Amino acid sequence: MAPESAAAASGATPAATPSNASSAATAATTAATRAPPAPAASLPPFPLFPREVEYGRVNPPAYGPDASAGLSGLSLGGISSSNGSISRAETDRERAREDQWLQQHCQDVGNVVALEHINLEVPDLEVARLFYGDGLGLTADPGTTAAQRGGSHVMWYNCGKQQFHIARGAKPQRLPPGSVVGLVLPDVAAAAERLQAVRALLGDVSLTYAKGDTLEVVDPYGNCFAVHRSLPYFPGRAGVAYLQLPCLPGTAAGIAHFYATRMGARCRVGTSSSSGTPSSAPGSSSSSSSSSASASGPSSTWAMHHGGPLRAEVWLGPGQKLVFVEQASLGQLSDQAVAGLFDGWHLALYVADFSRTYAAVHHPHVAPWNDHPYRDRYHCLDDALRNRQFRFQDITGTTPTPTTSTSTTTTAHLPSAATRPSGSSSSSSSSSSSSSGTHGEAAEAEREGLVGAPGAASSAGGGTKGGPAAAAGQEGQRLLYRISHEVRSLHHPLYARPLFNRELGFM
Repeated sequence: MAPESAAAASGATPAATPSNASSAATAATTAATRAPPAPAASLPPFPLFPREVEYGRVNPPAYGPDASAGLSGLSLGGISSSNGSISRAETDRERAREDQWLQQHCQDVGNVVALEHINLEVPDLEVARLFYGDGLGLTADPGTTAAQRGGSHVMWYNCGKQQFHIARGAKPQRLPPGSVVGLVLPDVAAAAERLQAVRALLGDVSLTYAKGDTLEVVDPYGNCFAVHRSLPYFPGRAGVAYLQLPCLPGTAAGIAHFYATRMGARCRVGTSSSSGTPSSAPGSSSSSSSSSASASGPSSTWAMHHGGPLRAEVWLGPGQKLVFVEQASLGQLSDQAVAGLFDGWHLALYVADFSRTYAAVHHPHVAPWNDHPYRDRYHCLDDALRNRQFRFQDITGTTPTPTTSTSTTTTAHLPSAATRPSGSSSSSSSSSSSSSGTHGEAAEAEREGLVGAPGAASSAGGGTKGGPAAAAGQEGQRLLYRISHEVRSLHHPLYARPLFNRELGFM
């Protein structure tokens, strides 16, 4: 047997000779010239925010049918301990601990630092001027030109540090039935007088005092506004304090989970009714058997223990909230039902960590959303950085189900008030419990320039770039809600711009 053959048979490497070395060098050079270029630097493989959703009592709503219900989330009635439930004294102690925790964290906000404006289309700008300007007393923004606003068909009305952007459109855009825009104005009685004065010109407008110094106003197109003199958590004398929206049963916790992990927002889920008798308390062994929350488990578990529909509160900055309230009358979850709640309006938000928000929203292979009439279309992070903003609209999560666990979701834990989530969790658990697949077709998996799609999350903490593994990570995702979001960076030229209010001056 030849020496080369013997070496091959034994698995040994043949000795190098001058001719072999020359051939190896030539082969290495050829391979190097044919090798694909090194991939561009990408964002981290797990771009989701490691933020947990808080579960517990929610603040009593400032407006609505359950505004005076207390929203305890825990029944205060005495409960027999024979069934393993808690007593009144234990409930009071739990509530005291939770109140202390909420007080300590009352000024915490997440990655979303401000709600800037709500945009609605109306067929008649004169009707809008009568309602927003002469009626509510808001100031048409004097600091912008028509070109800056997008044309003479767009008006901006200042409300504290926030705005309403009103554009002329073919038909009025309406918020979902049951929605409420919560405003704080310095003189509610004066607003009522102004609205009463223009009521004859506006036509179909409702104007009533709902509770105390809260004024309920319904505009000519059916959108409801609650005007407050002040709110305990809102720091200013005027502004947009909250937007309350109805959502389908079983979706509130999933919506909160999306905002927490995709946008890094502080979120809290609790019941919107104090009715019902809990079978166990948060933090007990029967309700804390798991250490991670899913998009569907918390909803069914919390409702089972505490009764009533769920509320999901999303902090949008100091004193500003986006509130989702489950309504059984909306029926079962379906893409058609979710789409039927959306009428094309949008809201604008500012985020501190812009690039990571972009990556998380588009993870793992969600295509950029450009189906809108505005000029800030984008196809990659570089485009979004040039625009200093990007847009998306679909909120997705795992399919709500009353079962306790699946391969990618687990039963929710309900932590005690003394151990509320501090906003940190493992990246792998966050990634595995909420991977958005909206707008992301399989053909878009290799879209050039789309960052935020470096890999699909897995429960083991690993991931792969693109391919079937990434697509498989989107199985079980459902459309939970739809809002058009205009997400801006803090480098946007309009961020923190002083806005003039005729009653309060610049804010």
